[in-house]
Amino acid sequence: MIRRIALAAFLVALSVGGFGCDFGFPTPPIVPLTSSQVSQVLACQHIIKLQGQNFLTVKLTDVEACLDEVLAVQLPFENGLGTSATYQAGLTKARLDCYNKFQHIGAVSTTMIDSIVSACAPVESIILPPSGYDPLEFGVLAELAKSVPSAGGPFTNVTELAGAICEAKEEAVDWMLFTEVPRMGNLLDILDEDTTGGPFGFVVEHGVEVPNIPLDDRCNEDLIFGP
Repeated sequence: MIRRIALAAFLVALSVGGFGCDFGFPTPPIVPLTSSQVSQVLACQHIIKLQGQNFLTVKLTDVEACLDEVLAVQLPFENGLGTSATYQAGLTKARLDCYNKFQHIGAVSTTMIDSIVSACAPVESIILPPSGYDPLEFGVLAELAKSVPSAGGPFTNVTELAGAICEAKEEAVDWMLFTEVPRMGNLLDILDEDTTGGPFGFVVEHGVEVPNIPLDDRCNEDLIFGP
């Protein structure tokens, strides 16, 4: 079960300062990047955005479809429409469909992290510098984590960076889902037959039940923001 308290606090801290805030120009490089290095840095940023967008889209679409299917079975039944046998058959199908969708989301999270690591590893020492030139400003972003009590320090490698990006996308989708489907927690309970040990177990974020989807183990902000 992934714990998201530290990341949530970090996102709140950022929201107070303002998302998209202007960090200003990076400190000028002592040794300018070569044309090849510039291309690699741009490729890294592009893959981060491309893969992040793909993961967000896949998770949102798959979980929405899962919740829609459960609701389409549950709503008629609780209004006295259909038989118990029809209801149970519908839930059996929904559970299989949702299970496959959740596994798909997990696979996409691995693809995202692998792609980001592959694209950004060649320029790791450039985009995550201990000091000096910070062309994508991931360095200054990571430094902001120090304002969070549970922060463990700045990003130290691109695998940690990819994990943090994955987790940020994960939590963003959860809040989107809750906003559009307030009954999400109840529908997840129905999938798990009101137990916490089934394949559709949930985690609680700020009092809200969200899907506990089996993501890649690297998709975990604890790598960056401490235990």
